[in-house]
Amino acid sequence: MDYGIDISNYQGSAIAWQAVKDDGISFASILQTDTNADGSPFVNPYAGVQADGARSVGIVTGGYHFARPGRPYVDQVGRFISQLERNGLLSGGSLIPVLDMEVTDPNTNPLTRTTPDEFVANFKAEFTRRTGIGLIVYANLSWWQTLLHPDQWADDRTWLWLALYNGQPADTGGWTHPRLAIHQSTDKGVVPGFIGLVDRDETVNGFSLADLTIGAAGMTVDELLDTILPRMGSKFDGSPQTGNTSLRAIGQWTDAGWIQSAVLLKPILDEIKAAVTELQNRPAGPTVTLTDADKDDIVRRLLAREGQALTAFEPPQ
Repeated sequence: MDYGIDISNYQGSAIAWQAVKDDGISFASILQTDTNADGSPFVNPYAGVQADGARSVGIVTGGYHFARPGRPYVDQVGRFISQLERNGLLSGGSLIPVLDMEVTDPNTNPLTRTTPDEFVANFKAEFTRRTGIGLIVYANLSWWQTLLHPDQWADDRTWLWLALYNGQPADTGGWTHPRLAIHQSTDKGVVPGFIGLVDRDETVNGFSLADLTIGAAGMTVDELLDTILPRMGSKFDGSPQTGNTSLRAIGQWTDAGWIQSAVLLKPILDEIKAAVTELQNRPAGPTVTLTDADKDDIVRRLLAREGQALTAFEPPQ
């Protein structure tokens, strides 16, 4: 079991991080973004210094977004990613980012109202499309029992975080799920280094901190192909028989036209893997964390180097 904390702007910057670390805290999730009542963006003004302090003593650090389902999810994803990048929280060794679900859509019109499940699914898909990284989704027990249905949207790149303030780490009140990974057992925890009380969390259900760290659970080469190739245009729409949008399955297709295309496209796949290797060797560490700019740069390289193969590739009709 690994022990952690989650904090926001309320904890400020006067934190003795070495004392926190010495108390056995190994991970921390820090509020990055929210939305004010008037719709204007809110950014935790202490997020940068909090993240720097936690990392300086070896605490695995990540960020969370306080979700507002009544407002456009694309804007919220964009602001969240910007702050994570600004504070170095999408790099290798960071805690997987968190979506904090605590409020519902205030819209009462059943035709336009967003359900919590719809919001999570849309937010998660957009976030992963733009970063190549999965998400941890946080909610309390009542939400998990009545409002959120993770079987509808939780895949193997999604983890669940349960808030149940019983003071008993790993006692999840009888609620469980295969992707449940963290239990927030109290909002009144005493942790040396903080002025006042703080939320305390623990890994559960066989998950460890390593499972929740970018790099351990980051983008694989296959996942990279799934995010890069659709950006390269209609020639990469995939097999009409399978609907697969990834070229990594081409070699398994038996249609003669696809086999010929696989031969033509092998240099393209090799170039992608070379680009991945370069990215893995960046100072951030052995993980593939790609921004949209990274993806566009790879696409430009492929188009420049393998234009002939791209032109030759035509899916069978």
